[in-house]
Amino acid sequence: MLKSTQPICVVMVLLLTTLACVSIQSPQEKVPPLYQSAILSVFPDNATFTGEEIPGALYDFCWPPRTGNSGSGFFEVYEDGVLDGQCTSKSSDETLQRKGNITGNYNPQTEEVSFRVETTNIFVPHPEGKVTLTIVFEGQGPVTNNTASGTGNFVYTCSAEGESVYCLGERTSLSTKGTMPFQMDFIESPES
Repeated sequence: MLKSTQPICVVMVLLLTTLACVSIQSPQEKVPPLYQSAILSVFPDNATFTGEEIPGALYDFCWPPRTGNSGSGFFEVYEDGVLDGQCTSKSSDETLQRKGNITGNYNPQTEEVSFRVETTNIFVPHPEGKVTLTIVFEGQGPVTNNTASGTGNFVYTCSAEGESVYCLGERTSLSTKGTMPFQMDFIESPES
C-alpha cells in the first residue's frame, strides 16, 4: 500500500508547490526612475499677485540652483527623495548679496514632488542702511516623464533699516503674496 500512496503524495506536493508559486507571483509593477538631480524654473512674468502687485519684485533673486538668469547648475535629489540645493552670488560692487536654498521631497511611490524655496537679497548701499528682500515659494505636483509643473504660492517681504533706504516709495516694510508657475526637470540616475 505504501507504494501506491507515494506517487499520489509526490504529485500532490508538486501540485501544491506549483499553485503556491503561481499565487505568489504578481504582475510586474512599474518601477519609478531614480533621480540624481533636478533644475527648477520659475516664471515671474506669469505670476499673479493676490496682495499688492509690485512689478519686477520676483526677479533678480537667487532661485536655486540658478543665480539671476544664468540657467546653470542643478540641485541634488538624494536616494531617499530629499531635495537639497543652494545658491549664492553678489554684485560686482558687493552692495547686493543673494542667497537661496531649496528643500523638499520626491516620493517615488506616488511620483510626486513637494518643495520649498527661500531666497533672500540683502542690499547695503551704504553703511547706515540695509534692505532685506525675501521670497518664500512652495509648490507641489506630479512627476510625469521626468518633469513636474504646476503653480506654487509665494510670499514676498521687504524690510528696510537705517537711513535713506526704502522698500517701495518711502515705506520701511511691505509684504505681498500670490502664485507663480514652475517647472522642475529631473535628471535620472545612471542606475535607473
